[in-house]
Amino acid sequence: MNRSYEAITPRFHWASKLFESKARSKSLELSKLRNGFNVLMIAPPTEFFLQTILDANPDGESHLLCFLQPVIERARREQQELRMDPSCRLDLGAVSALPYENQHFDTLFAYCYLDFLADDEVNVAATELHRVLKEGGSLVTTYLEAPRTAVQRATVALLTSHGLVFGGVRVVDVEPALRAAQFSDVSIYHCPQKGLPIGLAHAIA
Repeated sequence: MNRSYEAITPRFHWASKLFESKARSKSLELSKLRNGFNVLMIAPPTEFFLQTILDANPDGESHLLCFLQPVIERARREQQELRMDPSCRLDLGAVSALPYENQHFDTLFAYCYLDFLADDEVNVAATELHRVLKEGGSLVTTYLEAPRTAVQRATVALLTSHGLVFGGVRVVDVEPALRAAQFSDVSIYHCPQKGLPIGLAHAIA
């Protein structure tokens, strides 16, 4: 996952905007984010929607979690060049042990995350996401879901087989992992865009 995550970072701004802008807008709506919240974002630092989340929470505590030193260095450059609010805290961590106390966050946005993990890692990651969310806290996560049309099947095959755009991504069903991690009120939304089947999960800790 780490090498894939680093590889997609330079091109993720335009890729996420092209294929996932609908899901991003829906995720903010579902999150019911309020100013003053403790917010965790898990995404490449070039994710186009990060600043929108930060703008909605100017008086809160916002964190961006990265998994590799080169990625966190890219995040610092994004801040220096004013593409990301410098008040956002940049953290380095691991999928299996997020660097936060239990029940610290009100809201968690996970973009480009669970669909880059192996099956066993998805379960571990879901458990960690639940651990760091406050009781009643909200998780919204987008991912590559199973294609339902011929166009979607062709698009997924192109992206996953040849590593174009989202190298390392794979189709994942996140609902079982979220339920196993004791999330409640798990809801799944379908947000296809440009022939790509994008899923959006909303769950409560």
